[in-house]
Parts: sequence; structure tokens; C-alpha cells
Amino acid sequence: MADSIEARKRWLKKRPFEEVRIRSYDGLKLYGRLYIPSFKDNIPEKPVIILCIHGYHSDGIGDFAPFAPFYAKNNFIFCLVDDRAHGQSEGKYIGFGYHDRYDCISWTEYLVKRFGSSCCIYLHGISMGAATVLSCCSAKQLPPQVRGVISDCAFSSGWDQVAHVLRTHMHLPAFPLLSVYNKICQAMGGYNLKHINPVNCVKSSKVPILFIHGDEDHFVPTSMVYRLYHACKGHKQLLIVRGAAHAMAYLTDPRAYQKAFLDFIKRCEKKH
Repeated sequence: MADSIEARKRWLKKRPFEEVRIRSYDGLKLYGRLYIPSFKDNIPEKPVIILCIHGYHSDGIGDFAPFAPFYAKNNFIFCLVDDRAHGQSEGKYIGFGYHDRYDCISWTEYLVKRFGSSCCIYLHGISMGAATVLSCCSAKQLPPQVRGVISDCAFSSGWDQVAHVLRTHMHLPAFPLLSVYNKICQAMGGYNLKHINPVNCVKSSKVPILFIHGDEDHFVPTSMVYRLYHACKGHKQLLIVRGAAHAMAYLTDPRAYQKAFLDFIKRCEKKH
């Protein structure tokens, strides 16, 4: 799989792209790469745009290079952004999606200005990025051009996720370490882990959601996707990829992933 990822990174680096930058609501410079397919004619009247939000300690290319040939084959415009405090974006502290949700909305606003009010935007997030896009789905500020969300291995709660990592990966007790860590997050990062609750956001989602998770994910346990799926009251789909570890669903079963992805977009477009 590592060879496949590196090959697709090389493929992506050979493709032309535009460097784009926006300002966050709190004044940070955020960086992204915009890839526009070589359309035979002009850009379609209603272009499909995928806004890609990566996971913890990664970047746009790191998480989404494997998807790039698939996006390009289907003539999707795609924007690979670096979250705040990652890659070429400014910021000192990683916020587990708390501040990033507002950044995500700012990116959608940029894309609407760039490609017009008839564009069709889909938010595709992986891991922490998936929790970020789910946290956007009920926001009043979400532009109507956002047609749907693809959530790949999201956690259902920031508090529960950190507790899980402490217990199962670091072999440390959640109490009292989690409370101490949360105070650090509040003091330095300006957010409370208890307020990072994608499971509450999906209850009132304004857009359809495709949930994807691997059944061998031990970092973000598969049980979390069922919490999210059952909490979502709107249009939803669920894909569980057998044998897939954390953030490996696409590389484990690309056919199933691509089929679910394209079927989801077709259904969303039919609603409009």
C-alpha cells in the first residue's frame, strides 16, 4: 500500500494546480491546492467540486493523493487544503476540528465565489477531517451549494476519541489525564474537547451524508460510525469496508469506495 500511495503522490505532483490562500475568521493564512481537470470546452455550468479536509498531523496531499486519479477521471474539480497548524497553513495549535469547521465553511465560500452560484460542492473528510466536515453539516453559514458530505472514519466525540487513544494506544488511564489535557486545550488552543461533538451536529444536518469506516479500525473504533449513522436523521448512506484499518478504506477496497461515492453524488444531484 505504501508503494501505491507514493506512486499516486508522484502522479499528483506532475499535475498542474493553482495555489490558493484565504484568511480564516481569526486572521490566519490558510493554504490550498486547486486542481481543475482539462475540460474539452469551458468549465461546466454546474461543476462538481470536492473540498478535501485531511486528518491529524497530515496534509492535503498526504491524505488525498490516493483519490486524485479517481477525482480527475470523473472530471471533479478538487481542492486539497492544509488545515490550520498543518502544512503550509498558519496556526500553532491543532484543534481537532473545532476551529477547522469554520475554516471549512470559509473554503466553501471561496469556491462559490470562484466558480459561481451554480457549482456543486461536496465535503470529503478523513479522520479528524471527517469529524470537521460533519461538524459543518448543520451550520447556518453553510452555503446552499454544498450538496453533501463524505465522512471517512470520523470520531463521534472529541472527548471520547482522546479517552480511547489514552486507554488503548498509550495504555494510560483516561482519568485524570483527560481532564488535564482538556484544560491545556482550553488554555492554549481555545477549545474544549467536550464541545467537539460531530454526533450532535449530524442530528440536524442540512445535507446528505455518506459514512465510511473500516471494520478493522482500532484508532477510531468502528462503533463510532454506528453512533453517527443512527444519530443522523436526514438522508444517509453507510459503507463498512471489511479488513480496512484506520483511514485505509479506499486503499483496501477502492471499487466499493468509488461505487458508494459516485452513487451518493448521483442521488444528491437528483434531489436538485
